[in-house]
Amino acid sequence: MTRFKELQRIKWAMAHKNANELEWAGSYCKMRRQLAQRQDHRNYWLGIEKIEKKVRATLANIDQHSG
Repeated sequence: MTRFKELQRIKWAMAHKNANELEWAGSYCKMRRQLAQRQDHRNYWLGIEKIEKKVRATLANIDQHSG
């Protein structure tokens, strides 16, 4: 899967508030930030950290409303 497809998957998970996909999205963003070697890759994935925070907030909101 390309980064574009993965980013689309993350956006879909947030839009549809799909808990399983949100878990995947959060883990994926974290993994990519940790594995980034080049400075431009680190900068890109640090920018993605904002999306990761939105993913976590959406997931927390789902958990809060479900029980």
